[in-house]
Amino acid sequence: LNIHVKEDINYQYYNVIDWKTFLTKYTIRTDNLVVNRMLQGESYATCSFEVKDKPTFHIWDYVMINTNGVRAEPYYFLHEPDIKKISTNKYAVTVRLDHGSILLKQATFLNSNYEADFYMYANLDEILDLIIDGGNRFVGLTKFTKGEIAPTNNKLHKFTCENCYDLLKRLASEYELEYDIRWPASGSTYI
Repeated sequence: LNIHVKEDINYQYYNVIDWKTFLTKYTIRTDNLVVNRMLQGESYATCSFEVKDKPTFHIWDYVMINTNGVRAEPYYFLHEPDIKKISTNKYAVTVRLDHGSILLKQATFLNSNYEADFYMYANLDEILDLIIDGGNRFVGLTKFTKGEIAPTNNKLHKFTCENCYDLLKRLASEYELEYDIRWPASGSTYI
C-alpha cells in the first residue's frame, strides 16, 4: 500500500551509504538540501531533516547527490551532525556533507620515493599523475583518473608537504588552467 501525501512532493530521498559495507544505513527525507559548489573550489551540501530514532553517522559514510541532472556524486559525512531531540520520538538533524574531491585534501603529495619535500623538473601532466597516485593511495582503491589536459612545458617545481587538493589548486593557478573533479557513471573519478 502506497500512500502519497500532497505535501510530500517537495521532499527528496537520499540513501546514507555505510562506508565499510556499501549498504544503505538510513534514508534521509528532506526538502532543503542545498549544494554549494564553486568552480575549482570547495563543494559541499547542507540539509536538515527529522527522524524518529537518533541516527548514527560515521565519518566517511556518504550520500550520492545528483547536482547536474546527469550523474550522482558522493558527498561524505566528515563533520559531526547537529542532532536535537524535539520530542519523545523525534530528532531534528542538520548535516554538512563534503564532496568526494575532499579525498584529495586528505592525501599528502609524495614523489615516487614517498618524500613530501622535494624538487621536480616536470610538466603538469607528470605532476597530475602523482596527484592521482596520492588520491588513490589515500582511498585505497583506484578511483581517480585523468581527463584531458593541455600540454605544458617542463619546469622546475618545489613541493613542501602539500596535500593533493591544495597542490592541484596552486598548479591550476600557476599554469593559468582550470580543472573540474567529477564522477562519471562508471564510478571512477576524473580530474
